[in-house]
Amino acid sequence: MSIDSDDLTPWQRRAFIDVQPSRKFTGRGGLVSDVPPRHDPATAGSFGQLITRRRHQLGLTQGDLADQLCARSGRPTFTRHEISRYERGLRIPTTPLLTAIADSLDLPMAVLRRTAAADRKRRHAGSRR
Repeated sequence: MSIDSDDLTPWQRRAFIDVQPSRKFTGRGGLVSDVPPRHDPATAGSFGQLITRRRHQLGLTQGDLADQLCARSGRPTFTRHEISRYERGLRIPTTPLLTAIADSLDLPMAVLRRTAAADRKRRHAGSRR
């Protein structure tokens, strides 16, 4: 079965392009080859970048993800605003919530823990100055 990108919505098309391992748009209409896939957790960057990228790949809005996290975590007041704070790096979730995020985004828990710990370390080092 082949996928025709003309039949996809803009969000699906973006996710489809993101998972192509050897292509990346340069912004000028050309392609760059031999670029690692953007969904690879090893190329994640910050915790916020990781969950934003994965949420987009799955075609979820911040509200959709918040609804899933409410159901998985048992916390009824989780909102898209909280997701936005995580994605912008203003907050870093605790371990129980990391588990719900890992399940919702189908990401390895170890990657989320490692990325969140690195962000906490950067934040702590920045507050010492």
